[in-house]
Amino acid sequence: MVPLGELLIDVHRLAVLREVARAGSFAGAAAALHHTPSAVSQQIAALERGAGIVLVDRSTRGVILTDAGRALLATADAIHAELQLAAQRLRALAADGPQALTVVTFPSAGEPLLAPALTAMTAAAAAPAEITVIEAEPDEALGAVRDGRADLALVYHFHTAAPPRGWPAAAGTGTYAPLAADPLRLLVPAGHPLAGRPSASLAEVAGERWIQGWGDAGDATDMLAALSGFRLQVACRSSDYRFMSALVGVGVGVALVPSLALTGSPQVRALQITPQLTRYIGAWLPRRHQPNPAAEQLLAALRARATEPSGLAVVSRGRMPGPLGLDGCRGPGGMRRAAALRSTGALAVPVPRGRCGRGKRWRLMTEAGDPVGEGVTLDTSVAHPARVYDYWLGGKDNFAADREAAEQVIAANPTVLPGVRANRAFLGRAVRYLAAEAGIRQFLDLGTGLPTAQNTHQVAQEIAPDSRIVYVDNDPIVLAYARALLTSAPAGATAYVPCDIRDTEKVLAGAAETLDLSRPVAVMALMVLQYIPDGDDPWGIVGHVLESLPPGSYLTVSDTVRDIDTGRVTEGTARLNQRMGPTQLTLRTRPDFERFFDGLEMVEPGVVPLPDWHGPGSGYPIPCYAGMGRKP
Repeated sequence: MVPLGELLIDVHRLAVLREVARAGSFAGAAAALHHTPSAVSQQIAALERGAGIVLVDRSTRGVILTDAGRALLATADAIHAELQLAAQRLRALAADGPQALTVVTFPSAGEPLLAPALTAMTAAAAAPAEITVIEAEPDEALGAVRDGRADLALVYHFHTAAPPRGWPAAAGTGTYAPLAADPLRLLVPAGHPLAGRPSASLAEVAGERWIQGWGDAGDATDMLAALSGFRLQVACRSSDYRFMSALVGVGVGVALVPSLALTGSPQVRALQITPQLTRYIGAWLPRRHQPNPAAEQLLAALRARATEPSGLAVVSRGRMPGPLGLDGCRGPGGMRRAAALRSTGALAVPVPRGRCGRGKRWRLMTEAGDPVGEGVTLDTSVAHPARVYDYWLGGKDNFAADREAAEQVIAANPTVLPGVRANRAFLGRAVRYLAAEAGIRQFLDLGTGLPTAQNTHQVAQEIAPDSRIVYVDNDPIVLAYARALLTSAPAGATAYVPCDIRDTEKVLAGAAETLDLSRPVAVMALMVLQYIPDGDDPWGIVGHVLESLPPGSYLTVSDTVRDIDTGRVTEGTARLNQRMGPTQLTLRTRPDFERFFDGLEMVEPGVVPLPDWHGPGSGYPIPCYAGMGRKP
């Protein structure tokens, strides 16, 4: 047997045990951890030999933890959390700095609940606190508290005021403090037949198209629909309640939204519903050997905010407080998008004719009534590359056609998921090289895609705050989010050109409004040239852009290719192209890819498989090349 203390700090094997418990099988854990089922089984067997007791019950139906296995994980989690807290305290003492406080919150609680509480707390505090706010859904938030990465979690749940029975196991030892009851409301357009009523039953909107939330909120909507005798006809899904409200206001469909998230838009009406469902909001404060006074002060401020007459009641009447302004805060799944419609370029999507939400093509407009891009429409009946890519990255801003296409590709080529993550990592490495080593301060990003964490401007401006970035894309949803989320550091600039990258004159003219084209520019073309067919001469498009830029400019390219893992990538591409309408992916070979850099000086290591470019490589065959060249 191994001493218990050694088992409790065997981080690697404990991670394997935790994943086995989550997946319910060795095969599922192996897939998540990128191991083989045999390797997972061996790790569990080694833990059991060391503990001298069975930790996992094995059967033909799967595997579950024994009481000993659960006790081992719970104890290890508690020790890890205390070690994290101790390390945090030591760092604070060493720096002689302010009290550190990390809060995890779900997105719609930030503005109306957390921001005022933080304001009140900091105003009353005798000593300053260094506060970090992260956005995440409840499961992830409780895990952050359990692991010692957060001092307090704002969470929600449905059905009853008491928290779910599984939360103590998910969050570790601690205290749950109920804060507010937040009933769901039915949002309909202002011109809807039900708009003049204070309440309605869900059965009355059984035939409508729906904008559905994600996660627990989406599941709750499905459940209420089933209780009312119908199944949702989903037009689209989003984790952003502001976005959902905007879509409702212009007739795309109806939605269920928590009262806390109501925007007060005159284009929508919020109705009480039967059957009624309430979201209960609370805070989880972990129990530590050394309590965090700042966390306890914040909990007191949250309780005061939740109970004051002018607190949450203000939100229920539709008046939203000012933005929290969590610049740089991001959580799993790209949750920064919760602020997507805060800009003056907010999205509106009028349906020209017909019943509410029956059409699948909408012209996009700004709040001022100006079109978003000349002749641009949003077609949700076919997949779009940016939205498919968003789904692969775990994003929420995609439609049924995008998700179906993405899943078809995954089924044919499972390496697509590590591939898209590798491409995001490549973007970071490339931009850091250009900004830190090449001294580039201007970037032209072709085919932006939906914003996630660590976009081009964020990486560049971390190194050089005066960097200037122009994003180019022809998808209207991308444009709407880009205007709201891709905001520049004060010393630099970001701008957005809504056009097809094949229109190089328009690209260059739009870029020239922000960039000085007489000085070097880094052109970024990541996973975008593959969507330009050979007949449209993607090599000529790149050449024309570079011809207009001075020596010292750079070109960075990544694309999917057919001469790595040929069978799976060819099948996956065929499935994707069947579902994407006129936009098709063209697989090329290494010689085709190298042609993009004709006349340029290659940056080492030249054209290589994408994970190998200044990176750690990959144990998977990622069918993508990457390269960077400098204009002499």
